Amino acid sequence: MECLYFQQQLNLQVASIEINIKKIWQRFTRHAVRNGEALLRIDLFNQMDGAARNRIAAFMHWRSFTPRESLYSQGSLAASCYWLIQGSVELFCRRPENAEERLRIVRPGEGFAFNALISNSLHMHSARAIEPCECLCLSSVDFTSLAQDHPETAVRLLLAVLSAQELIAAQYSEDYLQLTHRLTRADIIV
Repeated sequence: MECLYFQQQLNLQVASIEINIKKIWQRFTRHAVRNGEALLRIDLFNQMDGAARNRIAAFMHWRSFTPRESLYSQGSLAASCYWLIQGSVELFCRRPENAEERLRIVRPGEGFAFNALISNSLHMHSARAIEPCECLCLSSVDFTSLAQDHPETAVRLLLAVLSAQELIAAQYSEDYLQLTHRLTRADIIV
């Protein structure tokens, strides 16, 4: 009789565990699907097939920021990289005289702080929300897990990030050349 009672209790506990596992799996699946849908709005991820995008999405987390809230500070450990889904973020440097110099404004669909994908890297600038923001974040720890579980996907992500950074550098170079050309024509610089 006592043995039957313990068997019933054990069955109840197993059923409870199974229900909890199903709930966790459903939450994880919803999380990955939501992330995967959001990644479709980011050009960098449109270059990837759905399977790679979904593998990356499973490792990402949503973060929300209020206006003027700091995402990270210059000199701090780069723990996550970000892809902006909604809002805008200001990237800026603090100079030795404590003056702030704006580097750029990040708009929805753009990413930043990619140095987090390199271990033990420090942020070279600060970031703060200009308006309410929603970001998808990939922590350096999660990127390491992605690289261990799906090395080919991690390499594809790194190559896509490199390509995006090259486009930004080319735009900065073009802007600089246009500015120096205008200043030269105006006899401001020789």
